[in-house]
Amino acid sequence: MRPSPRSSHAGSSPDRREYQIISAQLENILSEACGEPPSGADRALIEKRITELQGALEEAGRRIREKQCLAERTRERRFADLQQRRAKIYEERTEEIMKEFERRRKIVADQMEEKRFYYNQRNEVVGGRIKSYRNSFLTAQAALVEKAEAAREKRDKMLARLKEERARSIEERKEKARLRMERCREVANRRKQNEEAVRREKRLAFMRHGEEIARRQMEGDGVRQGRNRTRCPSQRPPRKRSETGDSANGATAQTTRYKPHEMLMRELKEKEEQHRARYEAEQASRLYEIQLRAHARQKLIEKQWENYSAQLERRVQRNDEIIKMAQEKKRRGEQAQMNREARDQEAGEAVTRDVEEHRKRAEDLELQRRQDALTKNYYKWNDRADRVILQLQEAIRADNEMQSAKDRKGVILPQLSSLRSL
Repeated sequence: MRPSPRSSHAGSSPDRREYQIISAQLENILSEACGEPPSGADRALIEKRITELQGALEEAGRRIREKQCLAERTRERRFADLQQRRAKIYEERTEEIMKEFERRRKIVADQMEEKRFYYNQRNEVVGGRIKSYRNSFLTAQAALVEKAEAAREKRDKMLARLKEERARSIEERKEKARLRMERCREVANRRKQNEEAVRREKRLAFMRHGEEIARRQMEGDGVRQGRNRTRCPSQRPPRKRSETGDSANGATAQTTRYKPHEMLMRELKEKEEQHRARYEAEQASRLYEIQLRAHARQKLIEKQWENYSAQLERRVQRNDEIIKMAQEKKRRGEQAQMNREARDQEAGEAVTRDVEEHRKRAEDLELQRRQDALTKNYYKWNDRADRVILQLQEAIRADNEMQSAKDRKGVILPQLSSLRSL
């Protein structure tokens, strides 16, 4: 078992303790000096420095062994064990350092591989997107062209259907106008026949009424004559005179008797003339209204035809504008696709350059960091070696002054000038 510091240092002189401390420091410095040197360092100079450190370490060990009296073998064995353990620790540490270096190098390689795989996958994704965008654009362009063709076919079919419907509507309107004229003519004929029958019935009624009036007047005249004869039979005039008077009175009575009939017939004729004039005026007004309606209908048909023609022209013009717009969109889309492909190609090249530059910067940064660490460690253990060797020289000088001349041995001390040259 290793003795405690208090028990081991209690029976040892300060010189021995100082040598032990110097020896331990030299061993630590030697283990650091045996590590990987920085780039650009002189390996011969480093080996020389290691040799000096080993010489100083041996001198310190010799000084320690000289200080040991009874525990020589034990200390040697312990020192050998310590050296073995330190060598093993050094080997293990060196192996760990190499493993850590390999692990870090592998991590860096894996990171670079992952970055390369990521950017390759990203390039594939970008290429797939570009391809899908191109396919979707071509599909949309084909659909737009098909839609324009379908719109043109639909427009042609619609124009043909409009022409057919317009011709059919014109024929139907002509047929309806002809049927309406025939119905109007039939209605006018039936009305004329009815009015003629009514006039005939009225004429017959007036004639029957006139005959009835004449018959009643004649009956009334006969009754009055019989009464006159019955009242004044002695006042009968002579034959010739009476005959002359009777003939005159008969003519007067006949004139008086037939006068209302002639007036009635004249009034009837006047009413017939008025009715005929009114009927002709109504017929002329109705015919004028029919002509006005036919003229208005003809104007309406012409206006509808003009509206249909204008609408058709507007639709044709609109379809032509749509086709021009589709062609312009197609041209702009092709130009945009070309510009996008050029930008994507430039972006891919820029990404590749950025990846390569990033990889180089990472490698340079890692190498620079490692070199900085090695250089820092190199200067650190060199400074420590200078201080420890100087301390060893002072301890040896003090020890030599204390010892007698016959017990001293020659010691080759390392020179600080060679150490400072490193």
